[in-house]
Amino acid sequence: MRLDTDSTAVVVVDMQNGFCHPDGSLYAPGSEEAVEPVEQVVDRVRDAGCEVVWTRDVHPPEQFADAHYYDEFERWGEHVLEGSWEAEIVAELDPQEGDLVVVKHTYDAFHETQLEGWLDAHGIDDLVVCGTLANVCVLHTAGSAGLPPTSCSAK
Repeated sequence: MRLDTDSTAVVVVDMQNGFCHPDGSLYAPGSEEAVEPVEQVVDRVRDAGCEVVWTRDVHPPEQFADAHYYDEFERWGEHVLEGSWEAEIVAELDPQEGDLVVVKHTYDAFHETQLEGWLDAHGIDDLVVCGTLANVCVLHTAGSAGLPPTSCSAK
């Protein structure tokens, strides 16, 4: 696959201890096996000159206290609490200076974050999305990336 390095970014979704480490509260078996391939992709695209974006799913403990419509803690239990070891990106993956780290509070990395504006400001038109929990956060982030700006806050 060939990518235009000037207009492509790799978005690494939620490669965090809470999801990828066996001691994580939402550990997804097999997620630790994604760490090395993600590291290889990031190293390769970084060497080629592509931008790298990391997402971190982070929840303040009180985030869902007044939620009457949706409560991730009710659905999944408390996870990746702000300031916790679980909320950190796994040690093997090392965001570098110049990479964007997007802190998000829901499945979609475009929802109420700086991601769309940052991509626009950097002339990014194409995304390669990888990470863990493909059926949740990777799916929602990739889906929003594919929608026209009039349909959501993503490009």
